[in-house]
Amino acid sequence: MNKDIINRMMDKHSIGAKVIYDKINFLYEQALAFDHYHSEFLEHAVAGRELNLSTDRQFYLSNWGDHDMPKPTPIDS
Repeated sequence: MNKDIINRMMDKHSIGAKVIYDKINFLYEQALAFDHYHSEFLEHAVAGRELNLSTDRQFYLSNWGDHDMPKPTPIDS
């Protein structure tokens, strides 16, 4: 038997669609509140500070160069 996830949950747990959708909406609102709290916390944590980001230089190796050379060709990114 292959049914939607919502229909399968309704049959398996004997609950209505409204209960399931209300729970989905509740969890969505909780996720938004969590994101809002942590976004504000981050803004206060970095306020007035200078952010310095450091990254490594990457090279990709490819054998697109001369086919007679056994070494791969570096490509800067």
